Amino acid sequence: MPESLVLDTNILIYAARGDSQVAIDCLHIITNLKKNDSLQIAVDNEGYILEEYKANLKSRKNPLSNTIEEFIKSEVYKSQGQRSIVSCIPIRAREVEELLEMGFHDDDLIFARIAPRTDLEIVVSEDTRSFLEDEYRNWLNENLDIIIKDADGMCEFIESSL
Repeated sequence: MPESLVLDTNILIYAARGDSQVAIDCLHIITNLKKNDSLQIAVDNEGYILEEYKANLKSRKNPLSNTIEEFIKSEVYKSQGQRSIVSCIPIRAREVEELLEMGFHDDDLIFARIAPRTDLEIVVSEDTRSFLEDEYRNWLNENLDIIIKDADGMCEFIESSL
């Protein structure tokens, strides 16, 4: 049975760029999601995360953006076999209101609201102004039991788990 986790949009964007070690790590994560049936990307059931993925990938003009966008699209509409994307109902917004009061990015709240509904309770992000900031990372871990991993940490997790 696959285990779900949350991918911040910036993981897809870095993967599409392919121009640094972080980008290579992000591409490694996407590749493992595509070829491995044991992991799934969790998105919200209202489509906000998928729309954000789509909008950000469309704004990039390179072949990897198109490839990643096609992968996401094919998994959403896959009719047979195991999908790499699973839809979840987010926790209530009021459960993360304190994050907003602390200055957390409003756009990233949907990812934080989905993570507690996933099997692994992991958010993978390279956003140093939200998820990777110690104050927010600690709050998410202490209040919602969410684990935040950067791309390198997720690659290590994949290698040790699979």
